[in-house]
Amino acid sequence: MIKKRWGHEEMIYLGPYMVKRIVLKSGKHTSMHYHAFKTETLIIEPPGVLLVRFDDGRIVRLEPHETLTIPNGRAHAHQMINEGGVTVSYIEASTPHPTDSFRVTDTLESISELLADGTITEEEACQLRTKVTS
Repeated sequence: MIKKRWGHEEMIYLGPYMVKRIVLKSGKHTSMHYHAFKTETLIIEPPGVLLVRFDDGRIVRLEPHETLTIPNGRAHAHQMINEGGVTVSYIEASTPHPTDSFRVTDTLESISELLADGTITEEEACQLRTKVTS
């Protein structure tokens, strides 16, 4: 399990393709990010509803059991929606590139959370804050 500020990832399979369960805490979201090589397909698990926001402003709403394929190079962010404030999850099936993720933007709140949980160093936090506020 890989802990994230927004929840965690569970690697289910890594071989000629990769399968992960992504668990998002209620009200949390991933950073806007893209993958240089990885193409991913998201499969929503009940009872969750996932919003996928793209860098062009388009938002796709996915209901349980719906899927969406995101090609490599396309910046996007994920946010889970649920009525009861419960942590929910979705499956990500993708090409096998486990470290191919690049942040495009982050909020100041996200940067503080990443620093607090030890995901980034103070120096990295300062660099990200400069990018966000400039």
